[in-house]
Amino acid sequence: MLESWDSDTARALNQLAAWVCASGSIHEDFAVHFVVEPDLEDWFQELTGGVGITVRQTRTNSDRPPEYTPTEHQTVLGRVLHTWTGVQGDKSTLATQFPRYLEFAPDDIATAFAQAYVRLRATPTERYDGQAVQLQEHRSKSYYRDLRTLLERVVADDSEIRGTGFPVYIVGDAAQQLYFGVGTDES
Repeated sequence: MLESWDSDTARALNQLAAWVCASGSIHEDFAVHFVVEPDLEDWFQELTGGVGITVRQTRTNSDRPPEYTPTEHQTVLGRVLHTWTGVQGDKSTLATQFPRYLEFAPDDIATAFAQAYVRLRATPTERYDGQAVQLQEHRSKSYYRDLRTLLERVVADDSEIRGTGFPVYIVGDAAQQLYFGVGTDES
């Protein structure tokens, strides 16, 4: 049980929840998998260590990034992350909702989730004449609305969150805050 948002475990679980939403999955049997780009492996290992789990790589020898899963108690972590995110099965279905706990989470927890999500899911773009990233996903309108609400909540200038659906464009200082440098050695 978590005693507070300030615990290292809660902070790590929050970012692993973002990882599941952005670049992972929870299968119907609650088995949890994380797709990890090689340049983000140290960050991922730090987060999994923060919740006391070890992971193993399950996908290798592919043109896709490696995939990791816990070595023990995989479905326990899957169930915990499911309660945080609501994610299970195909995330592109209309039934997939954006995590509700972020509505009442402290600002620093919401910001950490947004940074992790954007770092994992966004791609740099040349649009908007400068530093910008875009989020392109197949999600429901309500998922998009709740994601946008979160992004607008955690940045100083909500006009730097642009688009009326997917893709979502994040520009200027917001792109710097949420994407560039997050999850790298410079962060």
